[in-house]
Amino acid sequence: MIRRALISVFLSLLCFAPCFAQHHSDGSSMESGPVIEMISAWLYVFPQNGEDGLPGTEVHCTYWANSVWGYGVSYGAKKQHEGFLHEIAVLGSWNPTQWLTLNAGPSFVFPTDQRSGHIVSYVETELNYRPNHWFHLGPVVGFTQGKHTEVFSGIHFGFEF
Repeated sequence: MIRRALISVFLSLLCFAPCFAQHHSDGSSMESGPVIEMISAWLYVFPQNGEDGLPGTEVHCTYWANSVWGYGVSYGAKKQHEGFLHEIAVLGSWNPTQWLTLNAGPSFVFPTDQRSGHIVSYVETELNYRPNHWFHLGPVVGFTQGKHTEVFSGIHFGFEF
């Protein structure tokens, strides 16, 4: 049921894609089209319930409708003693400046033998160093708030197509 709800939210967001027209500040349309961004991040997760920290990774796929607003999905995995903890998030993304990205949305944590599946709030900030127009990297920090609250930090690498 939760999988069906997440798919419905993502498909609903796709329906709104034509509503995000790209314009210059003078009102004229931009020459270039939307941007697809792929990000890989290596993280260290700090559970707030006293458990040991966990190494993790995540991959984002973001559709940038314009240079400020985007949305996408994120897959994350954290290494635990018993195996991996997997989660998937539906994210809204905001670029207030070229060097800062904010991502937020609901995230579904898949069940394991020791934990039941649950939904958490996901918030993340990326600082972007851009050596060219198609690649960026930098630190990332964020948290998930829900049944199990976690704070995480790491480094990300992003490619824009």
